[in-house]
Formats: sequence, structure tokens, C-alpha cells
Amino acid sequence: DLTRPPGCMWLYGPGAAVLPNAPAGFPLRTDLDRVRLGRAPVERTVRSGDAVYLVRTQVRDDGDVVQAVFDLRFQLADRSHLWFALGVAEAVGLAAAGVTGAVLGRRAVAPLAEALSRQRRFVADASHELRTPITRVHTRAQVLARRAAAEGLPPAHREGLVRLVASVGRLGEVLDDLLSSATLAAGPAWRATRRRVDLAALVRSAAAEEAERVRERGLTVRVAGPPYPLWVDGVASALRRAVGELLANAIAHTPPGGRIELALSRTGTTVVLAVSDTGAGFDT
Repeated sequence: DLTRPPGCMWLYGPGAAVLPNAPAGFPLRTDLDRVRLGRAPVERTVRSGDAVYLVRTQVRDDGDVVQAVFDLRFQLADRSHLWFALGVAEAVGLAAAGVTGAVLGRRAVAPLAEALSRQRRFVADASHELRTPITRVHTRAQVLARRAAAEGLPPAHREGLVRLVASVGRLGEVLDDLLSSATLAAGPAWRATRRRVDLAALVRSAAAEEAERVRERGLTVRVAGPPYPLWVDGVASALRRAVGELLANAIAHTPPGGRIELALSRTGTTVVLAVSDTGAGFDT
């Protein structure tokens, strides 16, 4: 009905009422003339100031050419509000999912964290309980070694006591490291004490400690290196265990009558320890 158009729409054609609030610049005469000549509908978007209009011109069933002008401002505003609402809803959903994931993740990890905490407490308690008896054994072994040297016991006995003192001392270092690891797990304040360590002396000491096992297996161990100290920056107990593990692995995998070589060298500021043996080895 040309006389009663819907809201936000203006109709132009024969018999259409002239509305007082109609936008300026309409109807579009060129579109009306084109439709009258070609009979095909014409549709376009027209911007006038801050307003955007959808203009459609076509022929009605009764043969009259009619032009409808629809104000798109409110539709575009509703679309913007919809996009904003969807964005807010998505943000809220992501936040809720993140909070839920954090809560569930914390609940899932809690048993593991409790188990690790109990393990650390056990290690700390066990280390504390073992430290005193091991210290006593170490002291008594030192006393026996000094008496053996003073009373002139056979060299084999004296060497055995010296190795016993060294082995008990290494066990005490292991306990100290266990306590240190438990302290480190409890907080970031603890750091391992790094000092200058003579790696050459440490390797020779490790080889001497394994002398009895080497003899039992009929092996030959040779330490090759310069006669002067090879200083490195590190934790003595950790380096001693690393060298001991390398040597123990070589002894375990070398057949009777085999040879093991611990070669020490310096390249620039780097000290290198190479362990080689006559065992089977593995393909690389």
C-alpha cells in the first residue's frame, strides 16, 4: 500500500502520499526512468550523510513503477549489537573454559604433587637418619687405617682400609647430595656449591678405588694424561659419581683380560675425559 508504508521505509509512485520525514534526494528519477524503459527491477545502496538506504525500483503487477527506500541504519546498528554480544559471549565462554581447565588441571595434578612431596620428605628423613651412622663408620675406618699404617700391617691390608675410607666418604657425599636435592625442591634459594676440581686427580682416585674389582676380573686399567692438574669448575661429588659410573660401566662390559683406558686432555678451556675399553661396544 503506497499510502501506508512500513516503518523506516518510504514508497514513491503514482498515488503515493508525500511523507514529511522523507529523506532528501528521493525518489531516484534515473532508476524510475530506467525501469519504465527496460521493465527490469533496479536495486542499489545509497549513502547520504550518516544514513545508508537500500533503494529498489520495480514494476508492480498493475503496471505502475514504484520505488521503495529502506533506511538501513537500524538494521546495521542491530547487526553491530549482535556482533558485540557474540564477542562478549565468546570471551566469557573462553574465560569460563580457562578457569574450569585450571581448576580441573590443579585437581588432577594434586595427587602427583602430593606423591612427590612425600618422596622428598622420605629422602630427606632417610638421609638425616643415615648420616650419623655413616659418619661414625667413616671415622672408625679412618682410625683403623691410621692404626694399620702405624702398626705396619701388610700393604694389601692398608690399601684395603684406605679404599674403605674413600668408599664410605663417597657414600656420605651421596647422602649430602640427596639432602641438597630435597632442599632444592623445597625452594629456589639453594644452589650447588661449585668449586675448582682437579679432574685428573679425581680420575686417578676413581681408578684406585676400583683396583680390587679390576684385579678380580683380570683387567688392566690405564689412566693417561698430563702430570699436572686439570682444573674444572664443578661439584666434586657429582663429578666423582659421573666418573665412577663411566668406569663401572667399562668394567662391567669388558671381558676378562681386557683393557680400559681413561684418557685426559685439555683443548683450550675444555677438559676432556675419554673412556675406552676392549668390550663389545655398540654400533653408532
